[in-house]
Amino acid sequence: MLLDEPLPTSTGIDSTQRPRVQLPQGSVVGITLHGPYPNAVESFRGIHYALPPTDELRFRPPMKVGTGQGTIDASQFGPRAPAQQFLKVGPTLEESEDCLTVNVFRQAHYNTSSALPVAVYLHGGAFNRGNAAMHNTESMIGWSELPFIGVSFGYRIGALGFLPSKLSAAEGALNLGLKDQICLLEWVEENIQHFGGDKDNVTLIGLSAGAHSVSKPCAL
Repeated sequence: MLLDEPLPTSTGIDSTQRPRVQLPQGSVVGITLHGPYPNAVESFRGIHYALPPTDELRFRPPMKVGTGQGTIDASQFGPRAPAQQFLKVGPTLEESEDCLTVNVFRQAHYNTSSALPVAVYLHGGAFNRGNAAMHNTESMIGWSELPFIGVSFGYRIGALGFLPSKLSAAEGALNLGLKDQICLLEWVEENIQHFGGDKDNVTLIGLSAGAHSVSKPCAL
């Protein structure tokens, strides 16, 4: 999403303090959150880590985002993957196939003399439902006594991410949701240092299908 107008003022969001991080794909402008936790949190949400898997990229492995010079508005979560949501937890998100976005959270005031450890959250939902916003990553960062970088992201689920068929196998399109996860981890390795994170100190965490996924990408 390109930044083309000021962020409207809303509860918990300081629209006068917008942190900015320069990535190869563009200048990412986030927001500063002041919630019911002791540390303010800088939030960068809805950043594409892969091209939208639509049209000719539908049912294809994820394609990395190229370099760019534009400004990216990272104030809002990206869309959630199309699926029936049985649990209504977290904010209500738009539903779209354009769901391959990542969210990065860090404490607003921390010592930048050394790179911070990174925790990447993989959301659950039986590979058929769920989204990254169901996990309150910002609260986890805001309450932490020691600063670290929190990452959450969306990946393809249901038929768009896990369509089992001989044709899918022949096209190299099995387990696309897991391939999305690998693409995300590569994005973290290539970009997390720009947020102050240590690419060599990354821990994967997850719930349900997310926890199951932690052991799966290496097998692809």
